[in-house]
Amino acid sequence: MMEWTKFLTDAELNDTEQFHRLPDGEYLFGKILHDVLDCLTRYRGYVEIITRYSEAYPATILNTLIRWNSTVEEWYMQTTALDKYLGKHVNTSIEWAKHIAEIGKIVQGVPDFQAEVTAITPPEEDKARQWLQGVKRNAAALNLIWQDIQAQNYKRLWVTEKYRELISTDDL
Repeated sequence: MMEWTKFLTDAELNDTEQFHRLPDGEYLFGKILHDVLDCLTRYRGYVEIITRYSEAYPATILNTLIRWNSTVEEWYMQTTALDKYLGKHVNTSIEWAKHIAEIGKIVQGVPDFQAEVTAITPPEEDKARQWLQGVKRNAAALNLIWQDIQAQNYKRLWVTEKYRELISTDDL
């Protein structure tokens, strides 16, 4: 819990209005929850488009994406359920750190997910390539969030507005 205490007493963050309004971790939890759900929702949207235009993709790509669909859906449902559950309960500061760790447990398979999705060779057609880059970017962003949760890097989780913007298309 040392990292949590460092986060709560960070002088740079203590100067922000958001930090003063919700200094107990509730805002950070909500932000992480939003970031995770945003990555999962965008991933699901891109996969829906890709499956709709499946003729532009080799079967190996479709099979990889479809194989991960149930896992992504489960992550989405569990994350949403955690949000609904916590919305009905008052929590102390230290509990928010534990709930942030719970988000990390929900998506604990994300490194394998991201590695497999990133390994996909994109098709030649521009639109098909762009849609697949969207899938890869959201998988990579979700992995960065997961890594920061594991590292208890609360400050980076707080200050990073959009994780997917940290991912260069050159890396995909």
